[in-house]
Amino acid sequence: MEKKKKSPAFQRTDQAIVRALINLLNEKTFEKITVQDILDAAPVSRNTFYLHFQDKYQLAKYMLDLFLEKQKNVLEQLSQADLSEYSAIIRKMSAGHYDLCVALMQIHTEEVDLRQILEQQMEQHYLAQNNGPCRKEEAYVYAQTMTALQMLYFDRAKTEPLSASFHDQILVPVFLNIFHLKDDEEVMALLQKKLKLMDPTL
Repeated sequence: MEKKKKSPAFQRTDQAIVRALINLLNEKTFEKITVQDILDAAPVSRNTFYLHFQDKYQLAKYMLDLFLEKQKNVLEQLSQADLSEYSAIIRKMSAGHYDLCVALMQIHTEEVDLRQILEQQMEQHYLAQNNGPCRKEEAYVYAQTMTALQMLYFDRAKTEPLSASFHDQILVPVFLNIFHLKDDEEVMALLQKKLKLMDPTL
């Protein structure tokens, strides 16, 4: 059955309630936040809240669905983009739902586990884009790496500004260490040159 489209006024109330929970998560844990806290922060009436959400857990699931829809759009863009556009797309994505992602990182319920869901999403994305005898193993490594990077980005960005090339600053040293090439100046110079060609802002 097709979902009934929400009116603009209904959507604005959804957004106000979501924003209230995001702000509250800067002050206390999800477990300690009550519906009354959300009502005070929104502010909306109790009847209005329950018209939109059954409880705070359904609200958290709604927030996760919002994030996944945004993430889906990003993955679609990456699958169609040239490598030179990768960093710009990631930066735009990060700026677009930073607060939402940071909030979701603090919620851990049976239905809302951002890390696990991102890993599954990244793994499926890799499998859909690649073939080969070891693609399942490759997909696992890709998913773990990309999810860890994204979680680290949002965690670090809470306290300090990050450069556009943050993911490269992390990936390059790790890559070189894995292959015992961290002291190979020729390889380092080649990687830096390649990265600058991919992203002129570096």
